[in-house]
Amino acid sequence: MLMRFPVVCADTLAAAAGVCPAARGGRALDVGCSVGRTTFELTQHFDEVVGLDFSQVGAVEFCSCVWAWAWLHVHVCGCG
Repeated sequence: MLMRFPVVCADTLAAAAGVCPAARGGRALDVGCSVGRTTFELTQHFDEVVGLDFSQVGAVEFCSCVWAWAWLHVHVCGCG
C-alpha cells in the first residue's frame, strides 16, 4: 500500500479539486514535494503541476536526474 501512496494522494487531491477523472485540467502546486513522486502522479490529473521543496540541493539534483524527460522542466536554486 505504501508504494501506491503517491497515486492515492494524487487521486484524492484531484477529486477534492473537482477534476473529472476522464478529463485533465487546471494547475496544481505540490509544496514540500521532496523527490516529486506525488508531483509526478498529479500530472495524470492536471495540465500543469509545480513541485516546490526546500531540500538539500543534492536531493533536488538527484530528483532532476530521475525525472529528466523532455516534457519535465526542473529548476534547482541554491541559497545560503
